[in-house]
Amino acid sequence: MVTAKAKKLFVVIAYDVSSTRKRSKIAKLLEACGRRVNRSVFECMLSKSQFAKIRNTIETLVNKKTDSVVYYTLCVNCYCNINRYPENEYEANEIVVV
Repeated sequence: MVTAKAKKLFVVIAYDVSSTRKRSKIAKLLEACGRRVNRSVFECMLSKSQFAKIRNTIETLVNKKTDSVVYYTLCVNCYCNINRYPENEYEANEIVVV
């Protein structure tokens, strides 16, 4: 049996950063590669190298004592079972290549 591996990772990135300047930098970085689903939560489809680069950049910006960042990598099956409310038309018709 041959199993196929996904070329990209689906990553949900959530952050709580106290500095407005740093928070804005993180948001701008994530807006370039993902979709904002909440004020400080982004969904991103990334290669392993893109994920490593973004994670490294974010972690150089955050203050370990006051800030936090959480990265949730989801498998293809988990991605296919995401439920959104309200679900807008754009998201429902979105094509994702994994």
